[in-house]
Amino acid sequence: MPANSPDLESPIIINGEPGGTLDPKDRGLAYGDGFFETLLYDQGALQNWRLHWQRMRKSANVLQIDLPNESTILNDITKLALNPQTPATVKIIITRGPGGRGYSPKNCHNSTVILSQSPVPNYSLAKQNGVELALLKTPLSEQHSLAGLKHLNRLNQVMARLELEQTDCFEGVLCNREGHVREVIASNIYLVSEGQVITPPLHDCGVEGTIRAKLLNRANNCKYPIKEQEFSVEQLLQADEVFISNSLMGICPVKQIAQQHFPLGEVSGYFSALTPEKD
Repeated sequence: MPANSPDLESPIIINGEPGGTLDPKDRGLAYGDGFFETLLYDQGALQNWRLHWQRMRKSANVLQIDLPNESTILNDITKLALNPQTPATVKIIITRGPGGRGYSPKNCHNSTVILSQSPVPNYSLAKQNGVELALLKTPLSEQHSLAGLKHLNRLNQVMARLELEQTDCFEGVLCNREGHVREVIASNIYLVSEGQVITPPLHDCGVEGTIRAKLLNRANNCKYPIKEQEFSVEQLLQADEVFISNSLMGICPVKQIAQQHFPLGEVSGYFSALTPEKD
């Protein structure tokens, strides 16, 4: 393996300590009591850091978990020994920390911060040729107070992934219990209809991705208008174009859902050219 590649020898940083240990009573392990971020490190910088940090602050506020200050986390990330010449996936996990038996967090005073790195998946062929999505039966659980957050309770996604692995598809479309499209397993989803880009609202479930946030922030300054609006699977299948996004992959066009084929159109290409940006 090349010396500049992230590998199994790369350190895991726990509370600022390379190779630190995780308390078996940590509430992240016991209850999924925490949240996480997955970031792209490329060209010597954490891509879209400001949007990730904003979501971390929101998650910490909603869950009432102490969040270390930004400079501390950024300093600890340097201990991962990232190579500016090699893209990497950086994962940040924040838990409420160790606690006693029971659900009450009242005696938890020190949050846990876990940092790790891994190679970036190769999405080049997917982005060039488009991907196929399955229509999954697994519904997303609705929890309005947690909607949008990237919290550690990911059993919905685990079950959806198990269902997806019975197919040959790249990703799978997930709906709420009313049948409204919300996202795919690890990405946000968009349809294009008559030049209008539409992405589902996430007031009841789903994750507010950083690329999605970037596109919505630019909604008034784009060639193609973009907005949040409910749509069904049937409306998705009638779209002119479909694309998905996440922080590692960026924008990826969709070529097929079920038996419906889509062109790799200019709209997804337009937004793909906009999104690479470090901040």
